[in-house]
Amino acid sequence: MKNQVKEIISNHLGISIDEIDDNCDIFETLGADSLDGVDLLMSFEDHFDISVPDEDAVELRTVNKIVNYIEENK
Repeated sequence: MKNQVKEIISNHLGISIDEIDDNCDIFETLGADSLDGVDLLMSFEDHFDISVPDEDAVELRTVNKIVNYIEENK
């Protein structure tokens, strides 16, 4: 699952999957903006068939947090 999350981020932001560390902040480290965040969230929801409330979405800033959230809510 972690590799799938990284692949989605990599494809969306146009960066190498090797640049994505499990604990790097998608916004501060990888340069995603708020629109990227919304698009990524929708991609995660579609790909993993989950729904993420806005209050939870703001916390999903690293690969590890995203993977943990998906595992807990799938």
